[in-house]
Amino acid sequence: MRDQAQESDRQQTEELAPHKQPETGETAPRSGNIEEVKAEDRSHFFAVANSLIAAMHWQSPQLLLPDRLTRRETEAVRLIFEAKTSRESEYGGGNISGLERMRYLNEGLIALQGVLAMARSTTFPQARSHIEEIRKLIAKLKEEIAQAIMAEERRKQQEKNKKDEEQKKGEEEAKAKKAAEAQTKKT
Repeated sequence: MRDQAQESDRQQTEELAPHKQPETGETAPRSGNIEEVKAEDRSHFFAVANSLIAAMHWQSPQLLLPDRLTRRETEAVRLIFEAKTSRESEYGGGNISGLERMRYLNEGLIALQGVLAMARSTTFPQARSHIEEIRKLIAKLKEEIAQAIMAEERRKQQEKNKKDEEQKKGEEEAKAKKAAEAQTKKT
């Protein structure tokens, strides 16, 4: 079971990482060179990661966005915050559905994958704890949204069944009324 959880975490990390292009002889790093993550990039990573963690944290009442995020990153974090906080009410009013929340989450993660992929660098071990926290929060949020989707579908099915039952009852009453009228005309 533990191996399966680790494999799931590894797959989530790969989902966050950008798709790698095949390396040609010119662009392939030399065997002795390890790409170093610059201090400016590290700072930016932590700004994005901390904003993302705050957006998904269960105690976060509001969204805090530092000025260092790009417009695209800010929008991505906002989408993820919306995925966390927006829920469809029991009566379906005012908020977004689980499917829309999942779409927001996925769009936000796609937009941030380039920045979050910096954590894969062997020269940037400080990012690992942030990535682990993000993985846990994403998994929890995805589970919450999946449960919301199932609840919404169950509620829609119940409403459909109730409507079908009422329609059937109305048809039976109409038949009974016609039969009573026909009986009255015979007598």
